[in-house]
Parts: sequence; C-alpha cells; structure tokens
Amino acid sequence: MIRSVAALLCALVVAGTSGAIEISGPAEITTPGEYRLIADVAEGGITVRTGDVALDGNGHQVLGSSGAETRGLFIDGPVSNVTVRNLSLAGWEVGIEVRDADHVRVERVHAENCTANGIYVEHCREIEVQDCVASGNALPGIAIDASDGCRMSGTTAMGNADVGFYLAGSQNIAIEGCNASENGLNGIYFERTETARVRKCSLEKNGYPGVAAADTGGLEITDTSAFGNRLAAIWLDRTERSVITRNIATGSEAGLVIRNASARPFAGGNLWLTEQGVDGETVVLPTLGVWLHHLPAERVSF
Repeated sequence: MIRSVAALLCALVVAGTSGAIEISGPAEITTPGEYRLIADVAEGGITVRTGDVALDGNGHQVLGSSGAETRGLFIDGPVSNVTVRNLSLAGWEVGIEVRDADHVRVERVHAENCTANGIYVEHCREIEVQDCVASGNALPGIAIDASDGCRMSGTTAMGNADVGFYLAGSQNIAIEGCNASENGLNGIYFERTETARVRKCSLEKNGYPGVAAADTGGLEITDTSAFGNRLAAIWLDRTERSVITRNIATGSEAGLVIRNASARPFAGGNLWLTEQGVDGETVVLPTLGVWLHHLPAERVSF
C-alpha cells in the first residue's frame, strides 16, 4: 500500500544531513521539497502529488511485479515543476507515468521490462526527457499522448516490442540526439501530431521504417541516420508541410516513402543508399500501394 510521506515512519522517510528528505520504501509525496532514495524500493512505487519537487533516485531501483495498473513512479497532476533523476524502474505496467503536469524534467532514468510503457506522458505541457533509456517494454518505450511542448534528448529506446518513441495527438515535439534501435515496430512514430522535429538521431534495425508519420503536419527530419530498418528509412502517410533534409539511409528497401500526402515535402541534401541503389528511378510495390523513392529527395515527384 502506498502511504503519505507525512505518515511514513522514520525507517522509510527521514531528513538527511544534506537537507533532502530520505526515502527507503514506497511513498506518496504531498509536500514540496527535495527527496532522495537511500535504498532500492519494492512492493510499491512512488507517487508525486504536489509541485516543486526534486526526487533523486541516487542510483537506486524501484522494482515491481508486473501487476496490472501499477506504476513505478506516478506524477499525478495537476502539478508543476517536478524533477526526477538517477533512477531505475523495472517490472511495472508503466515505469514512469506523468499525467496532467507541466514543466517536468526526467533525466538519467532507466525504465525497462514493463508490460506496457517505460515512460508514458499524457495531457502534459513542457516535459523534458533527457539521457534516459527505455528498453525491453511490451508497448512503446516512450509514449507521449495529447501533450504540448515535450522534448526528448540524448535518450535511447531500444528492444521494445512495439515502437521506440510514440507521439500521438500532440504538438511542438522535439526528438534530438536520440537513438531508436531494434524495436519491434518503428523507431519513431508520429500520429495526429502537429509541428514536430527529429534531429541528429540514429535509427537502427527497427522492424518497420525508422521514422513514420500519419496524419501529421509540420514535421521536420534533419541530420538523422537510418540503418537496416525494414521497408524504408522514412515513411510519410497523409502528411503535410514536411521538411526532410541532410539525412542518410543505408540497408533498407527505400530511403523515403510518401503516400497520400496533401503537399509535396521540402526535401534535399539526403543520401539514400538503399538496397535498390541510388538509380534515379521510382520503384512501385503494388502490394503496398505506395511509391518508394530511391533517387535523391529533391528529385522526388508524385
């Protein structure tokens, strides 16, 4: 059972010499301040229900038993100004869930082997995920839903059974300097998202295209490398106002796939070293009903 910090005994929460409140077991944080884990936590997670909180995991783990509707760390809004760092979570349905919050920073966190998502964000604003790892999760490693102004940097989504990074119904999204590799589906997938940027990322050996987008506008993909992704490096379906520049793709059937676009993307300076070669031709795969473009992107027409 999760208990309020105010009710926890000294064995679980005590004032540390550094001024941070020390946590050694499952807890519910309802008072602003600085908190620090001093031991691994099991048999319950940690819930934050107030703003102006800094939680330092101090390298410890929060371990679950893969039960339904369980979270290793739950930031339950409405709250603002929460920072979580230096923490590992494993064996939950969701490693970290952030809901109805703004100005939350998650850094140097590992979320793995969860039955749903490693990190899940919903109805939030200005969330930053930096230098984190989401691996071995059954659903998307990192999922952002119905949120605004979220940024992921230096973060890896690897070996998830579903998508690496999943962005749905959101806007003003940035994914920079991240890695998505060996995920069961796409490395990065945008759906019903408005204004998004992928920059200086690495997409390797994903089960479907490295980056895919559907019903999305204002997408910018630049300075990104894609290797060994199935079908294509980049796959755009029902998109508009896209910018695709200075990317490189190797080891896929195609570099860029476009279907049902409402406007021609601005594309140039890309190098598509695909399995079919850079041969200046457009290859049709009737079974997919799409056009696969192997030629330099500035020459693509449809």
